[in-house]
Amino acid sequence: MEIIKKVINIFFWIWSHCPVICLSDDDYFATLKFDNIRNAHLRFSLLNIMLGDSVIYVFSYDIKERKISFIKNLRLIDIDGNVLEDEKIDQIQNRFRMHIAKLLDDDLEIEKEKLLYHIEREEQRISTSVDKINIYATIILTVIPIVVALIDFGSIKDLPIVLQVMICIAVYSLLNICIYIFRTIKVHGIKKSSFSDLRESSDRKKEIVMQYQYDWQQLKYKAQLFVSFVLNLQEWVVVLLILTVGISFGVSVQDDSIASVDIKNTKSIVFTMNAEEIGKPYSNSAVNWQKVLLDIEKKQCNQIIILTDCNEVPEEVKVLAKYKDLEIEIITDRDLDKGDFKLIEVK
Repeated sequence: MEIIKKVINIFFWIWSHCPVICLSDDDYFATLKFDNIRNAHLRFSLLNIMLGDSVIYVFSYDIKERKISFIKNLRLIDIDGNVLEDEKIDQIQNRFRMHIAKLLDDDLEIEKEKLLYHIEREEQRISTSVDKINIYATIILTVIPIVVALIDFGSIKDLPIVLQVMICIAVYSLLNICIYIFRTIKVHGIKKSSFSDLRESSDRKKEIVMQYQYDWQQLKYKAQLFVSFVLNLQEWVVVLLILTVGISFGVSVQDDSIASVDIKNTKSIVFTMNAEEIGKPYSNSAVNWQKVLLDIEKKQCNQIIILTDCNEVPEEVKVLAKYKDLEIEIITDRDLDKGDFKLIEVK
């Protein structure tokens, strides 16, 4: 059952992130999950443009509210639990003030220790999230040069349509990753308690506990926002890595298939000659050499591959350099006898 649920969630993730005709959940920043399908805030849209921590829906229908929107901008900070509004923190503080009003000093000290623990924990969550984002940024900086090296962007149009789509999705994923990383850098700071309030308070013991409570709430929501950034960023990184492997494999297979077709369509003749016999009239090496020269003169040959035994290339072969349109490749073959060389005439 768990495997089936994971497969369904993968399908839902792809569908909710699909640029066209997608079904998404506004309560979970577009991501649709099997466990939340009954209570989900579903939205059906014709066009879905994901730009990091923002999703732009074009021609969408809010199924829960039964409302049609031409353009809907869903932001990650608008998701409940990611940003602490002033009205909400005031309500939390008022309830907590009423709570500690009846506490004795010993109980107040316990509350303070617990709040300090919560503050430390939220700071650790933020620090861990930043570390993960830095790791993902490093991965991306490593992947991009590899992709650029493997792909000849000038020949993308000649690739199969599947590889072209994969490359487009990879660029789309990379764009989202970069936006998340930059948005993390630009995350606004949080409001913290002020020392002046503590100094002017008539009951400093309770006031400092109130301030710890205030700072904890602010840090908790900031930590939740960073965790949301990391989780969404992680999804795009996984997609990009999978696509990178797939594109690399596809391009290599494509190159091999093209090379094999070229080989099949190429007619080649192999001559084995001896450097000393080329100058001897009517020898096999001399006759073969004249055939090669004749083919070159008639432009029936556009490439020559020469295999030598590591010794110096024969002087006769060096003469071929005068043919500007002729491609000459020299390869070492240690298995050849001394003085012998092979000449492959590619037509």
